[in-house]
Amino acid sequence: MVESIMPRIEAVIFDVGNVLHEYDSDPIKKDIINTLQISEDVFSKIWNPLTIRLELGLISEKQYWEMFKLETGSIANIPDKALGIFDLFPIQIFSHQVGLRKPDHKILV
Repeated sequence: MVESIMPRIEAVIFDVGNVLHEYDSDPIKKDIINTLQISEDVFSKIWNPLTIRLELGLISEKQYWEMFKLETGSIANIPDKALGIFDLFPIQIFSHQVGLRKPDHKILV
């Protein structure tokens, strides 16, 4: 049997937040504005403060959307669907679970 001299892959890191590739959040923002039937001005006031709290794990995703609706005054329903892509990986590290967000390098150790 021939042993491979290639190292075994130990981890794969995906980061969609302007680290490994440029990330255009405009389509997501437009989708949220349309789904919740709110103005861009209302959206802009709520987006950053709430999103930071979500990313740091200070609130759950469910709380995030409940607070988003409450603070915007939206009465629209939030779609409840997930892609399930993370289920493909046995070990997952999310910013909100470890209470860190980029560019804090402690998230990598």
